[in-house]
Amino acid sequence: IRALIDTGASRTCIDLQILENLGLIAVDQVSIFTSSTGTTPHVCGLFEVGLTFRHPKSELRIDSLPVIEAHLSGIMALIGRDVLENCLFVYDGQSGHFSLAF
Repeated sequence: IRALIDTGASRTCIDLQILENLGLIAVDQVSIFTSSTGTTPHVCGLFEVGLTFRHPKSELRIDSLPVIEAHLSGIMALIGRDVLENCLFVYDGQSGHFSLAF
């Protein structure tokens, strides 16, 4: 799926439509704070998923990862620091490029 790397997100979020299309059911609920909710928490479903990132020379597989449901537009997921902690992420702001190694 199309995802955005979000270094400001502590947890990965996946669009609710994707989770429902996979037949997944929330295992819990969590309260989150976002820039749009301010000081008021927003309650979201928590889902257990498996993620695999594939590259011709390498693969990162996370068998069980709790992700938060989201209502996203234009992308299907936000990759948070819970995934990035398994990787080497380098962002070159001057060139506008990044690399992700696992």
